[in-house]
Order: sequence, then C-alpha cells, then structure tokens
Amino acid sequence: MRKICVVTGTRAEYGLLYWLMKEIQADVDLELQIIATGMHLSPEFGLTYREIEEDGFKIDRKIEMLLYSDTPVDISKEKFRGIHWPNSGMVATSPISLYAVSKSQAET
Repeated sequence: MRKICVVTGTRAEYGLLYWLMKEIQADVDLELQIIATGMHLSPEFGLTYREIEEDGFKIDRKIEMLLYSDTPVDISKEKFRGIHWPNSGMVATSPISLYAVSKSQAET
C-alpha cells in the first residue's frame, strides 16, 4: 500500500485539498496521512482542524508552529522535526510548507 501525506495549514488550503483527500481516502491501494498545522490549530482562527475531523478524516499529526524565526530553515526545524515521512508521496499547497518538508527530510 502506498502512503500519501497531505500537509494543510489553513482553511483555504484545506478547501483546495478536500476532494483530493477524499479520492486518496477512497482508493484501496493508498493510505492517506494528514498533518494539520498552522491556523488549523489556532484558537484565534477557530481551531479549524475540527472541520477536517468532522469531514471524516483522521489527522495523524497536529504540529504547533511556535516559530522563533521565519526563515525557511527555522520553519523546517520547528514545523516538521521528528516526522517519519511516507515513501510514496506528499502533498502541500503552500510553497513554504513544501520547502520546509523537503528541507527537514534532507536533514534527517
């Protein structure tokens, strides 16, 4: 079974990923992994990770983004440290999330 990991940090981004996530979830040959981060976990923005769960998805990891700096390297260190990534694929709509994921993978 191939694993696909979807990283989402905002409600707008999730809206773009929703149908893709449904298709991955419905495919018997794929395993969907979801990482919720950013605004999804913020009370200020409504804790929108709950909407993901209400839509029938299981969130595999919630990652708080307590950043000390906004450089791409610091974002990758704080945001994605210690995650074991799937061998098959990853989806992120935000360029900074994509960079942070790939940078954290290169350093592990």
